[in-house]
Order: sequence, then structure tokens, then C-alpha cells
Amino acid sequence: NKKKRSFKRKMVLGITPNTKFVYSLKESQILFEIIQHPYNEMLRSLLQYSRGANGKYLILTGSAGNGKTNLLCSISELLVNLKQTTIFLNAREIEGDILDFVFDELGISDLYKKHKEIYLHLVNLLLTVQNKLLFIIVDAINENDSDGFGNRISTFINKISDYSRVKIVVSCRNEYYKERFRKYLVEKVNIPAFEFDLKEQHYTSTAINRIIKTYSNHFNYSGNISPAVKSVLSEQLLLLRIFFEVNKDSNADVFSIRKHEIFAQYIEKLKQNNREYLETMLDTVTDFMIHSDNYDEISITDLEKAGITSGDIRKTVNSGILLSKKLVFHEGTIARNEKEVVYFVFDEMRDYCLARQILLNNVSAYYVDGESVIEKLKQLKASGASCAEGVIHYCYVFFKTDELVSKLEQTEKMCNSILDLYRIPEGGERKSYWSMRYREEFQNLGLRIILTSGLELTDFEITYIQDCLRKDPYEDGGMFFDTMLDGTLYGGIYNLDIYLGILFGLKNKDAILNTFHTISARNNMDDKFIPEDFIKYYNELSDSERKLQIQKIAELFLLCFKLHDKDKQEELEDFFYNLPTHDKVQNDMILEMRIACGLEVKDYE
Repeated sequence: NKKKRSFKRKMVLGITPNTKFVYSLKESQILFEIIQHPYNEMLRSLLQYSRGANGKYLILTGSAGNGKTNLLCSISELLVNLKQTTIFLNAREIEGDILDFVFDELGISDLYKKHKEIYLHLVNLLLTVQNKLLFIIVDAINENDSDGFGNRISTFINKISDYSRVKIVVSCRNEYYKERFRKYLVEKVNIPAFEFDLKEQHYTSTAINRIIKTYSNHFNYSGNISPAVKSVLSEQLLLLRIFFEVNKDSNADVFSIRKHEIFAQYIEKLKQNNREYLETMLDTVTDFMIHSDNYDEISITDLEKAGITSGDIRKTVNSGILLSKKLVFHEGTIARNEKEVVYFVFDEMRDYCLARQILLNNVSAYYVDGESVIEKLKQLKASGASCAEGVIHYCYVFFKTDELVSKLEQTEKMCNSILDLYRIPEGGERKSYWSMRYREEFQNLGLRIILTSGLELTDFEITYIQDCLRKDPYEDGGMFFDTMLDGTLYGGIYNLDIYLGILFGLKNKDAILNTFHTISARNNMDDKFIPEDFIKYYNELSDSERKLQIQKIAELFLLCFKLHDKDKQEELEDFFYNLPTHDKVQNDMILEMRIACGLEVKDYE
């Protein structure tokens, strides 16, 4: 009986009497080398997180609105619920010697304060006996501007880390961390630090839904947000924050996202909250950046010279996430100085505001000087300015959507002038698809502008897309399909019917097949695989129209290609060829292909 149970258990685990185990990592090395990149990255991250979890000292960094304080508050709450001793401090409130400050905040008697080291040794011993830890969390290191604070925080960390049962967590804004505080938090500290940047993290669907729910409750938003919009918002937490500020107390459903509209609404909302100075501040900052060709920052001294009062600067910086201040060091041969500057917290908001200012300088109530705008965009592109892509994007959106531009019949002309900056020349060199960074975003910036604006496609845009797919399908053909697939799966503005229309619009058999083939030309970095996932996507969708779109793509693929994996080919055929709608859909796809390729109906080529 024992042998039978053992055999059954092995069978459940997929172990047969002939199964051979590989105990040596060296013997499995080739498997890792074949698909080494994702495994290396995952294992490296896992090792890094393990070291961080077992370490004594964590530094949490991120930009404004990334959720550092909320995360630390949640961690503190969790630790308290786990009966761990936790001290939470806001660095802004710390004065003088940090250990003295902690003792004062805890209300520890003067007797113990005279013998801090003895007291801490006793606490450490007690925690050891109880098998517990003491967590000291210091939030917003960058908010303490007092002289000597950097050295004091280094001294405090070094002193407190001598005790085995103590763990330390600090947070700091990215903009201040490297320039001002890293030398105190890392270089002058005796224990290794685990540095964790929130800006570089990706979130699971469960985490995204929790974030959305939390923000919805906080801002009293009761509308529905489509999965496509949730995905975009989760990639940029500052955009998420701005989105909810704009939609505060609203119940409007959101099924597509247009960043230019959100930014415009956010600025208008700030202006309505008794901030008359804001528009002047924005105009001054963006004008200075444009005329000085410095799009990263403007010194407070220059702002004050331009007539902006220190009070208005302070109110703007402290009242939102539009503008902020940071320190900038300037190296000299004799002395090392620093100055305070104002900068846009969110690069995309900066790009929008710069585009807005360029347009305001060239647009009136009755006239649009589009040529001057295009010349400025060409200058930005030629100089490689950090804001170039974003500014060009938002100027394109203006030309496409503005009523005056449309009334003057300039929409197509101006938009094509911008797309010409990225149009692939005739006979242009084909770029290699097989790069790790591909299939993450469009490499052709014209395609990126068109397909990330959240606007319906126009005829001239479809012509541009087809031109790119005809000349260089392997660069962005896969990403183009992904965009249309995601729109179908998550209810976005684009879908696979639009994809098929553009594909057949190529009207050339080889061009259609070259582009269509990229839906399966995925490398090992991708987290989904076509056409293996055709069946999964079909089954997961409940809407019959969207299921039909998946079926059309699958039927067309099976008509055009044979997979190297015969089992997968048979699995796909068994599934889709047995659907009740198979004959009709397949015949429709055959007819569409014949018409698109200019073949006779009787031609079975």
C-alpha cells in the first residue's frame, strides 16, 4: 500500500519510473543560456529582494506622487498588527540630535536619557528574548533643510545599526537623493543599504485594482474605468494622481484616456482654486525654458528677476504636483556651490506645458502660424532636446483636434508635416526586429504619436501606418498588432477589426504576409505568445463581437502559415475548425485576402 501511494503521488507530480532527475546546476546550464535573459533578470531581482528583506537597512526613493509615504504608513500599520515595535518619524519634524529627538518623542525619562547606550542594550536584549524586532522608519529625508542634518542622520544610522534587533527604513525624493543625500545615507553609513526605487517597479493586476480602488475612495470617484485605462494609469503613478484629482466627486465612466485633456483639466482646476498667479508662473517658466533652450529647470533667482514673487513660488511648489524645487550642485575649480531651482515634477506635464506655450506664441483667435510651430519642432528634434518627443506629440494632437485649424482646412497638412519628421524614406534601411527593447513601445515615433493619443484614426494616419508596415514591418508590425489586440481584449479605442482593415489595405500579398507574420515573431522577453494564446483569449472573452475578432485573426493565421510545432498547429485547428462559425469566418477571410491581393475569386493561389 505504501508503494502504491508513493507511486500515485509521483504520478500526480508528473514523475514516472523513467523520470531522470538533474541534480547538478551545471547540467542544466544550457537551458538557462538558451533563454538566459528573462531568467537572469528574474533571479537577479529575486536575489536582490532577498538581500533587502534580510538586511538591516532599506532606502526607499521615488518622485512626488509615487506613494512613498502611503507605502511606509501601510508598512507601519502591518508591523504594528504583527506586534512588532515600530517608530515612525517625519524627517521634517526632527530637530537636533536624532537619538535625543526619538527619546523625547517616546517620553523616555531623563534617567534613561543619561544612559542611552545601556537603555538600548536592554531593549535589544528584551527584543531578542521575545524574538521581535524594532523598526525605525524615517519618512521624507529631503524635507529637513536644517544645517548638518545629513551628518546627523549618518551618525544616527551608524549608532542604531549596532543593535542586532533594529531595522531602519528611510525614504527620500529622487530629485534630492543622488545630489544631496546619498552620500549621507550610503557612503557615510557602515552597513550595506538596499536601495529601492519605486519609479522602476511594475504592478500586478491585483495591485493595480487595489490602487485604483484606494484612489477612487479617497477622491470620491464612483465611475467605471476600463482595463485599458487602468493599465496606462498604473504605468505612471503621477498621471494616476492627476487623473483622480481631475475626476474628484465624479461618476463618469472612462473607457479611453487622452493625456492632453487630463493635463488641460488639471491646470484649469488649479487655476480655479484661487490661484490666479499660476498661469503667470507657468508662462514665465515655459517661456524661459524655450528661450534659454534649457528644459530641465529654471533657477528661483531667474524667476524672481522675471517678477514672480517668492510667495507665489512657494504657494505653487507646495500646493500640488505641477512644479517642485530641488538643489543643483555646480562643480568649480575652487568651490562647490549649490542653487535652488524650480522644475516640472512630471516630464509629460512639462512637455504639454511647453507645447501649449509654443502654440500660444503662434496662434490667435483667427490665425494659426503652423509653419513657425513646425520650424520650432524641427529645431527641438535636431538638438535632441529632452522634451522634443513630448512637445511634438502634443502639438500634433492640437493640430488634429483644434476647431480653428480644421476650419482653416490645415489639419491634414500640419499633421503630415509632423509625421514627415519620422516618415521612413523610400528604400530606407530595414531595422532589425530582434532587439530586447522591441515589442515594448513603438520605435517609429510617428506611430507612437498616432497610436498613443487616444484619438480615432483618420485616413491620412492609416496611410502613414500602412507606409510604415509596407517599408519596415519587422520594426513595429508586432507592436502594432499588440496595440490592436489589447484594444480588443481590454475594450480600448482600437481593435482587431481595425487591424484587419489596415492590413488588407496594403493590397499586396507579400506586404500583408510580412506584416501579419510579425504577430508570431516574438522573442523570449515577451510575457504573451501569439498564436499560442488565440484559444485562451477566445475563451476569456464574453462579448461575442470581440470573440469573433479573435477568431478572424486565428482563422487567417491558420490559412496563411504552418507552425513549427505540429502539436500546437493541430490544437489550434481542432479548436477553431470545430466552432459553429468556422466555415463562414474562414470563407470571409479567404475572400478578404483575395480582394486585397487583387486575385480572381477562382484563383486559389
